[in-house]
Amino acid sequence: MSLAAYKQHHKTTSPHSNMATLAEDDRSDDSEDDDDDETDGFAALQSAWISNDELDDCMGRARDASTTKGYKSAVKKFLAFCVLFMATQQVCSDVLKLNDDDSGNYGFDVPKLAKSMESVHGPYFQYTRQYQQRLQEKGKSGIGGIKQLRSGLTDLFCSASVELSNLALKVLTLWQKSRNRDDMTAKMRSVNPVKFTNARDSIPVDAYETIAKSMAFKNNVQLWVMFLLQWNMISRISQVTHVMFNFMSWKQDHFVAKHGSSKKDKKASRAFPMDVSSSTRSRW
Repeated sequence: MSLAAYKQHHKTTSPHSNMATLAEDDRSDDSEDDDDDETDGFAALQSAWISNDELDDCMGRARDASTTKGYKSAVKKFLAFCVLFMATQQVCSDVLKLNDDDSGNYGFDVPKLAKSMESVHGPYFQYTRQYQQRLQEKGKSGIGGIKQLRSGLTDLFCSASVELSNLALKVLTLWQKSRNRDDMTAKMRSVNPVKFTNARDSIPVDAYETIAKSMAFKNNVQLWVMFLLQWNMISRISQVTHVMFNFMSWKQDHFVAKHGSSKKDKKASRAFPMDVSSSTRSRW
């Protein structure tokens, strides 16, 4: 059956013909790859069925081996934590089961582990809070390790074909926000603050002023403004190169800029005009 005939058949028999028609219109706008000759040639090339092993191998290339190794290591540490407390904490014993290999070792009961994510009293929340506290005592953040564990558990749930409930997803989202807030509190405390990773190697203020002066004297206004903005937006919620001029304005006596997007807010749904002010120590 040619593609044109298939389209006509699909439009007349599918209960979702309107959606199908819309999708077809979108594709026709993008390219001219829907020609019958090319489609027939593609079908001929795909006549040999790809084995499941080969598809699994393709899926395995979604991440680098080193990344996957880190995920597995994070899940393994979390498992060891649950085994350690299984005798005294029921929330830990509930998510464990003996492995089927008669080794006497424990593994996760994945459906029960997914269910435990619906309450903040589950083992995941206990573990990540303790993990973050230990690292903050050493002057480290711990957020990276928590995110690594979340990615590892996502792989675990996916491989076991276990889907998290909407309630679990909402609880996990709120928990991650609370960890981020505790992380910022630790970075802003007056005694033994956790270092800002991105600003760890920032240049001294005097060197910054010297560079800025040099830029100003060379009359490269665009480069000077970008350098000034990046310094004042040191929190790195967004790169200064993404700030658009139509999102810039003045608020009383200082400059404000609204980010069109950021790493955690691609659609700028939480964007707000951010105050941007320069140093008053020197006037250039």
